[in-house]
Amino acid sequence: MKKISKILLIFSVSLFLVLAFAPVVNAASSADQQCVLVGSDYDLISPATTPREQSFIPTQNRLEMVHTWLNGPGFTGDQSVVVNILNSSKTLIGSNTYSPTFSTEEPQIRTAEFSPALTLIPGQIYYIQIDVLDGPNNLYWYRSIGDCYADGTAYGEGVAYPWDFLFQTYGSAYTEPSNPSTPSTTTPSNTSTSSTTPSNTSATTTGQTTTAAPKTTTSTSVAVPSNPQAAYDDINKSAFFSWKASTTADIEGYIISRSEDGTTFTDLGAVSKEITSYSDKNIANGKTYYYQVKAYKGTLASPASVVVSVAIPEAVTQTAADLKAEDTKKDGFFTTQNILLLSAGLLILVLAIILVTQFYLRKKNMSLRDLFKKKQKTE
Repeated sequence: MKKISKILLIFSVSLFLVLAFAPVVNAASSADQQCVLVGSDYDLISPATTPREQSFIPTQNRLEMVHTWLNGPGFTGDQSVVVNILNSSKTLIGSNTYSPTFSTEEPQIRTAEFSPALTLIPGQIYYIQIDVLDGPNNLYWYRSIGDCYADGTAYGEGVAYPWDFLFQTYGSAYTEPSNPSTPSTTTPSNTSTSSTTPSNTSATTTGQTTTAAPKTTTSTSVAVPSNPQAAYDDINKSAFFSWKASTTADIEGYIISRSEDGTTFTDLGAVSKEITSYSDKNIANGKTYYYQVKAYKGTLASPASVVVSVAIPEAVTQTAADLKAEDTKKDGFFTTQNILLLSAGLLILVLAIILVTQFYLRKKNMSLRDLFKKKQKTE
């Protein structure tokens, strides 16, 4: 009996520890966004280049794993790689560093896992950023032949590429989060007008500086910026507007315009040619805003891009912190893991009482039956 009790006690303690430190899995992981293998071209990442980025718009509110097609140019061995996840304001929200082994120059799927899972807001723009760490080796991030992912853009050296990097995001939808407006590409009017901004002072927005929009004349000699997108940024409480760079190489920058009716546009300002996004915080709840962008070169400007719109929610929507707090609240105490943990704890307590009782009886040279007889005589 004594040996059996000890074995049960050891087993219970082990079970308790396993349950106490086991990760909680909220939902089954599944693929969300992707640009899968459609070409064998690649972009080189080295310590001398800037990190490469691929934007994406999730439909799930948890990001657990990212697949990227990587390999090394002409070397065999390990190379440290860092995979960062950035929000729409290019703020780091998660990072994973690992050292895959490279053996060929063929693209291979490399997996970066995030534990605990990162909390995302569906419908907003996020970025997968890849860079190399210490070591002499470079890295290939393979890309598509063309634009294989309509909801995102590849970036490198401060410019948007006309193709996408190969990637795949995995995650889960733990709750039913609020659904911020997704980018709209409807054109409310083909005859938009633009009024100039009278102010000559510069204004600072999130991560960028705007200047007064220059006076320009429309010319088709300057290529129109493509693939404009707009979405509500719940984290920074702003309208986030982005586009793909003009194919005219020697432009000076971009002029961003906004409208509240989709017809009459007012210039918000101009940004340099290295910037392909704008964060608009001068917004009001419950309103819809329309955006367009033009590339300019001297006194010439391209025709305006396609108009996109974003609806600002009536009330403040859930932030990432709110979703985490909601997860905790929804989990409550009576989860399967907590119930098993409590059961293991009670079993340990019972077995400990039995062992203490056996020790006491052995010292008194008594058996459990003698103890009960003694108790009956007392009564």
